[in-house]
Amino acid sequence: MSVELFHRVLGVAALLLVRLACYCTAADADATRGIDADPLLPTSELALLADDAADACTISRSGGRNDLGGESALCAELSLRQLRATIAKAEARQHDTSAEQSAALEELLVSIAADKSGNHSHVRATDDYRRDAELYLKTYSGGNLPSCNLKRTSLKHAESFWGFSLDSALKHATSLHQFDTAAAEAVDPMPWMPDKPELPLNAYDLARKHFASALFSGKPGLVDGVADKWPAMELWRTQEDLIARVSGRRIALMNWTFDLGIPAQAEDVPPETLSEYVERGDSAQNLFVFVNEAFPGISQKLTDLVEDLASDIQPLPSFAAKREEQHAILAIDGAGSSHAFHQHAAVWQTQVTGRKAWWLMPPSVPSVDGQQKRPPMVDGRVYGNPNACEMLLRRSPPAGAQICVMEPGDTMILPSDWWHATCGLDVLTASMGGWFEDQMRREE
Repeated sequence: MSVELFHRVLGVAALLLVRLACYCTAADADATRGIDADPLLPTSELALLADDAADACTISRSGGRNDLGGESALCAELSLRQLRATIAKAEARQHDTSAEQSAALEELLVSIAADKSGNHSHVRATDDYRRDAELYLKTYSGGNLPSCNLKRTSLKHAESFWGFSLDSALKHATSLHQFDTAAAEAVDPMPWMPDKPELPLNAYDLARKHFASALFSGKPGLVDGVADKWPAMELWRTQEDLIARVSGRRIALMNWTFDLGIPAQAEDVPPETLSEYVERGDSAQNLFVFVNEAFPGISQKLTDLVEDLASDIQPLPSFAAKREEQHAILAIDGAGSSHAFHQHAAVWQTQVTGRKAWWLMPPSVPSVDGQQKRPPMVDGRVYGNPNACEMLLRRSPPAGAQICVMEPGDTMILPSDWWHATCGLDVLTASMGGWFEDQMRREE
């Protein structure tokens, strides 16, 4: 073993042991005070431990490649032993930690220590993350899921802010067109109607863009109360309810690849009912239902699906595009299915069924080659796994990324070009929302 590698191994071992000692000391102190210790280290800490070991393992005689061969295998074995010891210490203080959960998490930790490179060099997803999602929820059982540390506001405040945005935009548009024939177009409340030409200046178009970017000062945020009166909150409440609501409708399934950088229809997978989709549970192919109503090539069957469900999400918030403008977004995901890191125009999305994890990064984060629809690169690391669910347990999220677990009733306002990735946590999740920018006449 080279001297450099030997010192790195010793360094990682020391770091792991220090973290373990600190954790056990804190747990002992809690026990003395009569406080129950956590059943497991938080998954973020487990991932950090594995990352530290993997960083040392990247040094090999092959020139720094993370091939985990020879000397690098010693690092993986060392990290795995420490991870096992850490979990054993935590489990010793928790009486209701099941052997099944421990074994399943142990199996995942083997894969963490043995291959920290993940799947991000693959164009298509290949790993099954259903068990990751299940364990993630179990690890944070008792209502302790990572909270969305995003700013929140009420629907009343959001609609008041929308009124301000619209009023300002109307004054601006009418002042420019007060003496010409374009005045009516400038105040048209449905500027994105499919049969209308692009309007050079429209108050509603301007107001929607301003609202999305300014409501939370250029950052994502959550609006409470958007879905309080939606029939969907009852009609889609459980996976069984949603399956019954969609009935036997056969739906084309999508998946994510970085060939296109957007959801695309899955190859060699025929349309399925939601019941068949749940039964298939194929996270390895990263299959999901996704409908971008404004997409030029959308099939009539998907348009009909959105139209059928549209009555379930009424009344729409005042800041949303009108139903007639056909700019809705529908997402239905199984456990372990994902949209990888990507960027696009501003949107709003309300979670209705199940829970979904979101990872968020600002537009300033660069992509691999500076091009749109390419994966992000943070601190020299590429985050290009087509399935972002790997960041639940197997890989640390990018430095600075914010995680938010969306629960039924949460509405995300996502400004333009914010990086985001998602992962379905429950057996079936569903959300619906729409665009804040015209997608039918946008420039490519």
